[in-house]
This record gives sequence, structure tokens and C-alpha cells, in this order.
Amino acid sequence: MKLLNEKNFSEEMREYVAPCFEAWGRENYYTREKGREIFCLSLHQKEAKGVILISHGFCESAEKYRELAWYFYQAGFSVYIPEHCGHGRSYRLTKDPCKVHIDSFWRYVKDLSFVASRAAEENPGLPMFLYGHSMGGAIAAVTLAENPGKFQKGILNAPMILHRTGKIPPVIAYGASFLMCSLGKGEDYALGQHGFRDDESFEDSSSLSRARFDYYYGKRRSISEFQNNGASYQWGLEAYRMAREILGRSWKKIAVPVTLFQAERDTLVYNKAQDKLIRRLSKGKLIRVPGAKHEIYRCGNDILRPYLNKVLGFYLEDERERIKETCTIK
Repeated sequence: MKLLNEKNFSEEMREYVAPCFEAWGRENYYTREKGREIFCLSLHQKEAKGVILISHGFCESAEKYRELAWYFYQAGFSVYIPEHCGHGRSYRLTKDPCKVHIDSFWRYVKDLSFVASRAAEENPGLPMFLYGHSMGGAIAAVTLAENPGKFQKGILNAPMILHRTGKIPPVIAYGASFLMCSLGKGEDYALGQHGFRDDESFEDSSSLSRARFDYYYGKRRSISEFQNNGASYQWGLEAYRMAREILGRSWKKIAVPVTLFQAERDTLVYNKAQDKLIRRLSKGKLIRVPGAKHEIYRCGNDILRPYLNKVLGFYLEDERERIKETCTIK
């Protein structure tokens, strides 16, 4: 398997990844509720070993995961990347395209479960796997709990079991969100949140690869659908409710093997909350990634290479001999 060269990243995205999506990629809209379309980018293998469903993070889009999907494709998987409500090209519950607003975190779970069912219908007989990053990791955890028997395994990548709220303690931040929602201000930007300002820098980002940061930020800067930027008070309240659900009830219903990848230098979510979750899972495994920031899947190649090998090794551990021959990132 080939790993993209950071020095020529944009060129290799055009040379290798883009043609693959042109030949085997699809862009579909799935409708769970009338008038509310869920956008999904997918990549299809002729003789797939399985299907990986990617649940992206807060203020992200399917576009950000093309590189990762290409690695999964090289390893023999078909890949589906639905965009959550309020993100990318999927439906929104607010007129402001930059604002991430949700009425209930269960909407995320129901949408993801719906797309998973459609993916299973389109790929009969193939095993289903789940990969969730950050907010998408929290959604993935609840989705695993609510869909027994649908997925073989799940990866939670720096999952947002409990997200950081800056200098304000989480309990106070969530209390403020509850108060503002009670006052009918749930759709307003939460304190300190705002629309897209085109002022992001690599140094302050959660990526350790300037090439990967620059590539996606160029798209984010020029395409309005990718300019999600700030959360509403209701989103903040629902994030807290989702954390309580995961650590309170959902973990008891997760019966499949789960590997949680934890970023050593994470400043967006609490690693201690991840530790608490993984200790409770009967088939849970924690892998700490030294030196990594929040977006482990967008680190430099020195971290990304061993990370991808562990990810693929987990998904394909029943085919270890074949992995050694065909699926090791070199």
C-alpha cells in the first residue's frame, strides 16, 4: 500500500486519490425524513472484504476523509462517509450555514444508523465496520450500542466522550447552555462561538501535517458548504447529554470489539473520559498515540504510518497473513 508523500501531497492527491474516486466513487443523498437529505460520499471495491462507515467530527465533512478512505480502499474495503446534520452538503436545522445546530444528539445516531442500513442493503453479505472521529466517535459509540449485530468492530479515534470548554469548567458551560436553551436561545451561537472568519492557522490546528492542513483548508476557504465553524447552545447541551448517555448506559450495550485511539497532545477532548469508557467495555482496547494531536488521521507520516497499520490490523486481524503481504503501509 502506498502512503501519500507530504512533500508532494496535493500533486499525489490529484494523481492517485482523485482518479480512484472518479472511477469508483459515488455521491448520493439518503432521505430518512421527508425534505431532509443526508449527503454521502462513498468508494466501492469490486470484491470488497467489508464496508467501513466513517463518522466524521465537529465542523468536518466527507471531503476531509478522502485520503483515509483511499487507504481503506487499497486495503480492500468499500467506504461510506455520510455528512452529519448541519455539516457539508447535508440538511441543516438553521439558516446559518456556518453554525452547527442540533435539536437532539439522537438525530445524529438515527441518521448514521439509517445510512448504515442502506450501506448494508447495497453490500449484502459483507461485514460492516465503524470508524468514528471526535464528535463522530461519540456518535459511533452510541450507534454501536443501538445497533447490535450490525457492525463487526468499531474504532473510536480521539472520541468526544467529553469535550473541553476552554477556561470554563464543563459543568458551568453545560449549565449555561441549559439556561440559554430554556430561555429560547438554543439556536444562538454559544459564548465564544462564531461563523467562519478565514483566520485558522496550522500552528493552532489539531493537525501535525502542514501539507494535509493546507490542502483541506484551501477547500474550506473556497467552498461555503465546508465552512462550518461554531456551535449553538443547543449543540453544547446535546453534547453533554450524549456524554451522559455513553458513560451511563450505552457502554453496557456495546458487545463488539472496540479499539480507542487516544492522542497524547489532545486539547479538544478529555482523555480521562476516554479512559473511563474503555475500562468499562468488555472488548475494549486503548492505544495511546505518542506525540499526536487530536486529528491522528492527519498527523505527519511518521505517526500516520504506524497508526494506519494498527487500524487496518484491527479491522483485518482475522487475516493477519494477508495483511503482512498486502496491507502494510510502506
